[in-house]
This record gives sequence, structure tokens and C-alpha cells, in this order.
Amino acid sequence: MTAQYSKPILKSAHRRITSLVCGEFFSKLVLKYYVAARRALETRTNQHPLVSIIIPTYNRCDILINRTLPSVLGQSYQKLEVIIVSDGSTDNTMEMVNQLRDPRVRLIALKSRSVLPSEYSLRWFVQGARPRNIGQWKSKGEWLVHISDDDILYKDHVAQLLEHAKKTKADLISASYDTIKHGKNVRINPMEIDGPGSPMIGGMQTWLMRAYLKCFIWNQYSYRNACNKPIDYDMQNRMYLSNIVFSSFERALFFSPPVGSTNDSGYSAYMLAAEGELQ
Repeated sequence: MTAQYSKPILKSAHRRITSLVCGEFFSKLVLKYYVAARRALETRTNQHPLVSIIIPTYNRCDILINRTLPSVLGQSYQKLEVIIVSDGSTDNTMEMVNQLRDPRVRLIALKSRSVLPSEYSLRWFVQGARPRNIGQWKSKGEWLVHISDDDILYKDHVAQLLEHAKKTKADLISASYDTIKHGKNVRINPMEIDGPGSPMIGGMQTWLMRAYLKCFIWNQYSYRNACNKPIDYDMQNRMYLSNIVFSSFERALFFSPPVGSTNDSGYSAYMLAAEGELQ
């Protein structure tokens, strides 16, 4: 899941990203915000916290409404805030979401789509960055979950993450997930962030993040990195270099389905679809 790069290389990339995305003043503000929030958290723990699930989407109304949202709203843990961020969608996403009549669901409709790299092969790395940033800053939960608009969460997705969180003092908890790669069912377990001895982390859709980590911005320019081009790899490495505490466990919490008729998922499926090789 995660490419292996030395910590000096990661630190250099982290400094460039911090300067580009945050700036020196904001970086100091982030640290103050984080420290204050962490201290406050250690003095009190809500046993039944609000969990915000953030879902960016663009013109995939049918999949979002019929596949992903039923698995989200049907969670065994019900104290949820579901934030759908429409990234300038031109289909009937707004109309269909508003028809749900579920008070836990909030729709944020952006007027225009985010600016993406002109090279199609780079778009997959960073799509959803802007909607995720907006969604997490608008969230009210004590914990954050980021998923995609085509994922299928297993019924105890949130409950299992919260249960593990209660046993640790971690800032970010993650787990395993199921998917299809080249026509075969596979389970992707947490892997080391930066080689032997570094923390283990699972796929982004299994992340349960404490709300104060919203100070970490999803980097829409991560495709320019020499390594860790996807926004989730970029994010986890910046968190690692900031001494965020990670914890993970091996239990599948969601299914990442194949894209269309490719019988594959992830970047390879995205490129197949882009090349018009779908039925």
C-alpha cells in the first residue's frame, strides 16, 4: 500500500508541503490548536461521541444513493453526521440527497468543480481533496471518517473503530478492507507507513480520526510529489512526521467494489475507465 522512502526524504517533502499549503504562521497555529485539543481530550472521553462521515462526490448520484448511503445510514452505531460534499455535480445529486429526509445527512453543494491536473493520469491521486477539506471543517463530530462515494461499509464499520479507539490513546485508528484486484477477491491489511518499525496504517476509508486532526489539510498538489502522490499517502506521511499516534487492527470494515465492468479497483481501474475500455 505504501511506498518505502527514507525519513529524510519524507521530511524534505513535508517541509515543502507545509510551506506551500500552510505557511509558517498557519503551521504554528496548527501546533497550538493540536496541543490544546489533545490536552483537553485527555481530561475527558465521551463514551458515545458524534462521528462525522465525509463523502465527496461528483456526478455519481445513482451509486451514492443506492450503494454507499444505505451502508452508511444502516450502521449499527447510529450517532452519525453524514456530510456529502458535491464537487460541482451537474446531475441530480442535490435533488436525490434532499429527498432522503434523514436529519443526520447534510449536503454541501459546491458551485464549481475543483481544479484538477490537466493530465488525466494524475487526477486520481488528488480528486476529492477540496471537498474533503471543506467537509471536515464543516463537521461537528468528535471523530472523522473519510470515505468515497462508491464504498460499501460493513454494518459494524464505525462501531469496531470506536471500540478499538476506547482501548487506545491513538489519534488515528485504521483497519483492513476487502476489494477486487485483477478479478480476484483480496483483503488489504494495514501496512507500515515508512518501512520496518514505523506505525501500521490501513486504507483511508478505514481511518477514524480525532476531530482535531482536521487541522491537517488534504493536499491537492500532492500529485507533484516525487513519492506518495495520492492524497492519502501524502496525508499519512505528514501526520507521521508530526508524531501523530497511530493504531490499527486486522479486521475488514468495508468493501471497495470494482469500477464498472473492469473487475478491478484503484488506480488501474481508473485508467482502464479513462481509456474507454469499459463495456
